[in-house]
Amino acid sequence: MAHPHVTFIADLDVLKDDSTIKVRVINLWNLFHSITMLNSSLLNEQGTKIQANVLKKYIYRFKNILKDGLAFYIKCPSFASQKKGAFRLTQEEHKLSFLNNTVVTECHDFSGTTFGFEFVDYQSITKEYGCYIC
Repeated sequence: MAHPHVTFIADLDVLKDDSTIKVRVINLWNLFHSITMLNSSLLNEQGTKIQANVLKKYIYRFKNILKDGLAFYIKCPSFASQKKGAFRLTQEEHKLSFLNNTVVTECHDFSGTTFGFEFVDYQSITKEYGCYIC
């Protein structure tokens, strides 16, 4: 299936609900709190990451499709701001949610990195958090 128009994570618009993104799943796990959900971090070819989740009522549609390390086209996800103070898996202020009309297809031509590591200078860590082992 060809996807002629792919939107990068940085270009997603909360007012549009028909975007298609091309991403790799870099972390995927089930949360079993008061609400069961599938949670993940997604990475696009530009190296931008975003948090995504699948609520309990839609898990049956996506749990056997989404796999760590695989790349996908995701069409029509919901895109919204994260709640203030909410736990964030990524630096992105928005997150994706998979809804009933979201379509996920495997992508075989993903050219981005596999893991999404972000390396930082050691000095920036010691300045921000203090040096406890120096």
